[in-house]
Amino acid sequence: MLVPFIQNKNVISLLVFSIIAGLAAEGILTVNAQFLVALCFAFFIIFAYLNVKDVVVSELNDRASQIQKEFEDAFRLKEEVLKTIVSYYRKQLHLTEEITSIYQFSKEQIHLIISSRRKALESKLMQEIGTKLETVLMKEKALYSSMQTEAVNYIVAQILNASQEDLLRLDKECVREAIEIIKGVSSK
Repeated sequence: MLVPFIQNKNVISLLVFSIIAGLAAEGILTVNAQFLVALCFAFFIIFAYLNVKDVVVSELNDRASQIQKEFEDAFRLKEEVLKTIVSYYRKQLHLTEEITSIYQFSKEQIHLIISSRRKALESKLMQEIGTKLETVLMKEKALYSSMQTEAVNYIVAQILNASQEDLLRLDKECVREAIEIIKGVSSK
C-alpha cells in the first residue's frame, strides 16, 4: 500500500520540496536568497509540469481531435460539393441531350403536321374545284339545253311562218306530232 503512494510523482515532488524547505529553515542547508528563489522556481516549474501536464495534454488532445473532426467534416463537405457539382454537370449534359432530342422530335412532328395539312388542303382544293367544275358543267348543260330549245322554237317558228300556206294543206295533226317529237329530242 505504501508502494503506490511512493510511486505518485506529486507526492515525491512535495516530499522533496518539504525536505529542502525544512533543511533550509533549520539552517542545515544554507543557501543564498537568489539560489533559494531559483530553486523554488525550478520546483514550481516541475510541480506545475507534473500537475498541469495532464490537463494541457488533455486539452491539446481534445483540440487535436476537434481539428481532426473539422478536417473530416470539411473533407466530407468537399466530397459532397464535388458530387453535387458532378451531378449538376451530368444533369446539364442530359438536359442538353434532352433538348436536342425534343427539338428533333418537334421538328419531325412539325414536318408531319405540315405534310398532313398540305395533303388535306390539296384534297379540299380538289374537292372544291370538282364541285365548281360540276356546277359549271351543269350550267353549261342548262345553257346548251336552253340554246337548243330556243333554236328549235326559232326553227319551228320560221318553218311555220314560211310554210303557212303549205300547212293548210297538210294535216294539222301530223305537224303537231312532228313538233312534239322535235321538242322531245331537244329536251334530251
